[in-house]
Amino acid sequence: MAPDFRRWIIEAYGEIYGRPHLDKKEQALIVILSLVTQGAHTQLATHIKRGMNAGLTKEQVAECIIQCLPYNSFPRVQQALTILKEIIEE
Repeated sequence: MAPDFRRWIIEAYGEIYGRPHLDKKEQALIVILSLVTQGAHTQLATHIKRGMNAGLTKEQVAECIIQCLPYNSFPRVQQALTILKEIIEE
């Protein structure tokens, strides 16, 4: 429906993720934290998988999500942990 949109996403991600100052695990943790705090659960599974492919453990991802709890709602954190559980069970 919007072919330019996909190209813009790929270009933006490529430029941002290609920056040298953070490794892939650090980048993934930041994105996971951001998505949890926004309640953007649609994109969360993709980025959890990306982080685990970069070497994050399920415990590190869970802890990252739990660290959001004091600044977010229980439902957002619970949903994020549910998504992590589903990914682990795949």
